[in-house]
Parts: sequence; structure tokens; C-alpha cells
Amino acid sequence: MTNTNKTVAIAMTWTAGIDRTGIDNVKTITPTAEQLDQFISDLDDIIEDIAEINQNMALMDEDLVGLGEDIKQFSQTMARLNSYQLPRLNNTNAVDEDFVLTPLYGVNNNVIDSFPLTLRDLNALEDAGIDVLLQELGVPVAAGTELAAKKRMFRCYIGAP
Repeated sequence: MTNTNKTVAIAMTWTAGIDRTGIDNVKTITPTAEQLDQFISDLDDIIEDIAEINQNMALMDEDLVGLGEDIKQFSQTMARLNSYQLPRLNNTNAVDEDFVLTPLYGVNNNVIDSFPLTLRDLNALEDAGIDVLLQELGVPVAAGTELAAKKRMFRCYIGAP
């Protein structure tokens, strides 16, 4: 957009005690077509920069929503883990096979249905049963872990000796 017939007036106001009403403070500048083209190009660059900033802000908004979900999930996990304190404390008293264990909550924040009622029930668990319990508690188990090691992990996790 080149228009050599346009005149741009720029009012320059000086603040250090200079009379602001004086005609000497106003200058008229007639830019060249090249200067106008450069000005328009600079404005286009600024508009592109603003569009990029707006896009980045939209991405940050999405990240904040995701962060809110992460915080909510973390809070739920912490609440579940805190709910383990009393059951674990009670389960430390398991001294005989008929001791009734206090169940823990699974990763879904519900009491685990297949939680063993007593130490005898825990000791009778096979691989599939202990795997389900460890999975419901969110305890990672390496492939090929022996049954005895899984039972030790489970006992430790629930507070049973």
C-alpha cells in the first residue's frame, strides 16, 4: 500500500519545561513511499507477533486446565494413601493366622473386594490372586517375580508382619 501523496503529521511534545502550545513543537514529515512500505511491513510483523502471543496464551490456558486435573488426581491419590495409615497400623498387630486384616482402598478409592480377610487367607493366595491385589493397590511388580516375593511385598504394603 504505497501512497506518496499522504502526509503524516507527528506532534512532538517536549516535557522538560518547554511550552506545549508553541507551534515550534509540531513538525510535518512527508515520508517516502519506501518509508510507508516499511512502516506497513513493521505493522504486519507486529500483528503476526500479537497473533503468536495469543496462540501461546491459548496453549498456556490448556496447560493450566491439564494442571488442574493433575492436581485433582494427586489430591485423590494422597487422600487414598493417607487412608492407609490406620489400616496399616492395625495390620501390624497380625500375630496369628486368624487375625482379621483391615482392608485397604484400591487405586479406584474403593475397598478392595478380594482383600484377604485373615493372614491365613493371605498365605493361601496363589499367583493370580496376589497379582490382582498388588495391581489394585497400584504396586508395580516386575515380570517373573516369585509368589513368595509378591506376598512379602503385599504384606509390607498393608503393614502385616
